[in-house]
Amino acid sequence: ASTLGLFLEDRDQHLSPRYQYVNTETNESGSGLMAQDMIKADLGVRDITSAEVRESLLLHGALLHEKDDQLVSEYLKGLVHLSINYPGVGFEKDAFANFYRVFEHLITGKLLKMTKLKNEYKQISKTLQSFGLSAGSIDEFKKLYSIRGEQAMHAQRKPLPIDREDAMKMKAFTDI
Repeated sequence: ASTLGLFLEDRDQHLSPRYQYVNTETNESGSGLMAQDMIKADLGVRDITSAEVRESLLLHGALLHEKDDQLVSEYLKGLVHLSINYPGVGFEKDAFANFYRVFEHLITGKLLKMTKLKNEYKQISKTLQSFGLSAGSIDEFKKLYSIRGEQAMHAQRKPLPIDREDAMKMKAFTDI
């Protein structure tokens, strides 16, 4: 499931239905796309770059070595939520929330070695700056933090949609 997160932005989510198969004799499995003969889809297939392979290996290694199963599960749920798309029903808010929970736990528990932050935005921003993130990146995080406070984690106001780009940005901060 973790490879889903690296290449989702190039995938057309509206081709369906998908199918999976398992050959019980050879134990081989696979998946594909079923479409009518008249439908021709350009899936935008391209060669994977060495940088993408490196990033994939780093993310897989981090997931494999993580001892907190709940943290890994939350991250994988975010990837799965990003890969699901039904007409009229999006899971971007769920993906955003999954990635934010992982991000917050990594910053609070693993990096700052705390159980609760006193000034959450300030402490997280300072930590991101210590990693060398630019002022523009910190501004982007501020927007995501605002979305988290107003939409993803609270529902005191009328919910606004969280788009795919916001969920992918939250994933990118989590991956850092």
